[in-house]
Amino acid sequence: MRAAGVRPQQQTLSLAMEVMGELGNVKGAERALEEAEAAGTPVDIVCFNTLLNVYAKAGQSSRAQSVFDRMHKAGVHPNTRSHTVLLKALSKDGRGKEAVAAFRAMERTGCHLDEIAYNTVINACGNDLPVDETLRLLRAMRRSGYRPNLVTRNLVLSLLVKAGRTADASELFEEARVAGEEDAFMYCTMAHAYGRRRELERMEGVLGDAAARRMVSLPLLNACMDAYARRGCSPIWRRVWRGSGRLSLCRNHTSFNIVIHAYGMAGMIPEMEDTLTRMRRSGLRRTCTRTTSSSARMGCRHAVCVGAHGAADAG
Repeated sequence: MRAAGVRPQQQTLSLAMEVMGELGNVKGAERALEEAEAAGTPVDIVCFNTLLNVYAKAGQSSRAQSVFDRMHKAGVHPNTRSHTVLLKALSKDGRGKEAVAAFRAMERTGCHLDEIAYNTVINACGNDLPVDETLRLLRAMRRSGYRPNLVTRNLVLSLLVKAGRTADASELFEEARVAGEEDAFMYCTMAHAYGRRRELERMEGVLGDAAARRMVSLPLLNACMDAYARRGCSPIWRRVWRGSGRLSLCRNHTSFNIVIHAYGMAGMIPEMEDTLTRMRRSGLRRTCTRTTSSSARMGCRHAVCVGAHGAADAG
């Protein structure tokens, strides 16, 4: 095209850059834009956004940021897509605080947030924003008639639970459940939240609902088993432990560690030793945590103390 003296149109340029980006030819995409600028071809927002996307997919967030400077010099104003692509690039590179700064800049421009933009902002900045602001964004999204995707819901739910905002987390979970948009991760998160607060009845409700909807997962059973064990509810956590086996769920090191810890704290040495043996046989020998080892030692000491008291009483 250039050899024939024909300048590429903006649409052609954007398409060529996009193809180069898909092929991993970042320098080729850069060169195409530079040659178009040198030839006097007007470069519009679509072309700049294409280059932004090429950098984002290549994990080059610093170069993606530099595109904004080029846009300003060219008199082209970044639009909502420009900002969301940059946010994705920064988040992908683990630059959460800079993603928040980019979001603040986006707010100052008055860019309209659509459904994609809301989901992108929350997922890119949620971990680095105050939880109240993340929740505010989610509520603003709903008021605008947009629905958060599954990743967004799960992130906000986790942040609320981590912050101890169980009531807000429950509200979000119930909203997703009623809409039929819940998943196994949500059930696990809420079971963990209720278990940590010792609200065992509510935790049991979550487990029962998950079972009814066939969303029982090993992390969910682990969370319930841990909560029961910490409360000393031996018959119940042992029933959950057996249930995980009947469901053919592949028990992981967390499952075994919870059980070993519980047996150790209760001084149930034969059961603890049997579980340790089964753990090793399952190929998880190297995953015993310090807590597991500590529980085993405490269990042994407990057994020794009980034996000593028994001998004294017999004497």
